[in-house]
Amino acid sequence: MVYVWFALGPIVLPAIYFVGPKLSKEIVESFEYHYLYELMSIQGRLLNEIHSFKREFKEGKLNVVALHLSNGDNEKVEEEDVKQMMTMIKNKRREMMKFVTKEKGSIVPRACKYAFWNMCNVLNLFYAMNDGLLETRFFVL
Repeated sequence: MVYVWFALGPIVLPAIYFVGPKLSKEIVESFEYHYLYELMSIQGRLLNEIHSFKREFKEGKLNVVALHLSNGDNEKVEEEDVKQMMTMIKNKRREMMKFVTKEKGSIVPRACKYAFWNMCNVLNLFYAMNDGLLETRFFVL
């Protein structure tokens, strides 16, 4: 499977093995497990794109929003892109909640589902006001 890259795999996937129930090969290879990871990654990537494009554009780096801005020079393009991405985030969040609360026919243990859900909540807090990178520089010192 191909995922939207956001570097959450090395953080979340090993941690899930320590949240409680033993994970079998069947669980780890299931569609449900991979789909929860994909939904979490997409939300993280989109949040990062929305909140870091101005800094990255100044640095000469491109992301989805910056690419759209380079094709047009008005602020409406930026606002429209951000609105579309926020709608996608909300939709992915709703979809994830359906999988997290699903009990019948679910193979992934509840504690593991909550680990994915909680990481999405952390991402939303991390990017709540600004570019998460800029906010964390104060904590590294």
